[in-house]
Amino acid sequence: MNKNYRLIYFIIFAIPSFVGAQVKLDNPIGAGTNGTIDALVIRIIQYVLGVVGVAALIAFIYGGILWLTSLGDSNKVTKGKNVMIWAFMGLLIIFSSYAIVNLMINTFAAK
Repeated sequence: MNKNYRLIYFIIFAIPSFVGAQVKLDNPIGAGTNGTIDALVIRIIQYVLGVVGVAALIAFIYGGILWLTSLGDSNKVTKGKNVMIWAFMGLLIIFSSYAIVNLMINTFAAK
């Protein structure tokens, strides 16, 4: 092993143990949870639904911009309307799934 790597390993691993450094790590699942797999799954589902909701909102804005910048071209108007309609449908599905997941979480987490 190269001397430089030995020095790097010594700095990273050995020096903190000599100093007696205590590192406090926060719970990555959340402050109010007990650290179970259930809590992790709940956080992942909520995060994914949030990201998908933002993507649907961006699609809605994109459809509006297409419609506004169509300059009377009927193809662009139709495309903008279709993008907005499908983005609205996506938002309805996302909000519905969030409500269902939230209901399930509150029902099963209250054991």
